[in-house]
Amino acid sequence: MKIWAFIIVGISSGMLFARYQFCFASAVRNFIAFRRTEKLILFLILVAASAVLLNFFIGIGLLEETVKAMMPMTFLGGIFFGIGMVIAGGDAAGILFRAGEGNLPAFVCTIGMVAGMALFGFTVASHFTKQLPHFIATTLLIQFNINPLLFSLVAAVLGITASIYMWRKNF
Repeated sequence: MKIWAFIIVGISSGMLFARYQFCFASAVRNFIAFRRTEKLILFLILVAASAVLLNFFIGIGLLEETVKAMMPMTFLGGIFFGIGMVIAGGDAAGILFRAGEGNLPAFVCTIGMVAGMALFGFTVASHFTKQLPHFIATTLLIQFNINPLLFSLVAAVLGITASIYMWRKNF
């Protein structure tokens, strides 16, 4: 049951990325160079939707509300990710939709990305995650005794309302 929820989210995100040729690097570039905000707004909507979906999945019991401590390698991983974005000509989302369109360098980059994730996951990350304490963090929802399902529904309604307002304002 759990896996189907994540498959649906993954496929729908992939369809959005392919349809709008979404790449975070191009969103930032378009905003800085041309003051075009379409892709940047889409990115912000996706971040908000992921926060809503996370709380929704916690609320219906598909996910447990546990948080692992920050790994010391996170900063280094961010640097490697940035270097990889520059070398590949885009971020993971952009490379994946380009590979799906048949771009051979993007396809090769996708193979390297998957191999790198597997290598890191089975070697370095598995070593660190065994040593990290597993704890339940105090979040704002826990602190104020707010149901995650209720929070996600309210956030979804507010997000849809804001999206409709922005859509009507632009067209």
